[in-house]
Amino acid sequence: MKISSKGGTRVVFILESLPFVIKVARCDSMWLFLKGCLANHQERMYTKLWKDVYPNLYTQIAKTYYVSIFGIISIQQKCIELDRHLFPIEEDLFKDITKDTKKENVGWYKDKLVVFDYG
Repeated sequence: MKISSKGGTRVVFILESLPFVIKVARCDSMWLFLKGCLANHQERMYTKLWKDVYPNLYTQIAKTYYVSIFGIISIQQKCIELDRHLFPIEEDLFKDITKDTKKENVGWYKDKLVVFDYG
């Protein structure tokens, strides 16, 4: 198991044998905890909303399958992290999803570039 604490508001648990990751709101402070819970909840809400309303955006995100009560924990598709900075044309692809298109928030899912931090 790998634990990524790069994120400001959440910690990500990555199990090699599973096709998903588990995102947990950080407990460093009440503010970070609440922001992490909100981000988990937003990603699930966007996954559900964009599937029917904005299908073009839906294809550009890592899907969030589940979020617990209060958004403490979420389960999301596992992506391979990007090992380079985005090209300007790639940044433009994600401008309607997030303004934070740093390489740590974008990755590969089944040979497609997607955003996995969009909460």
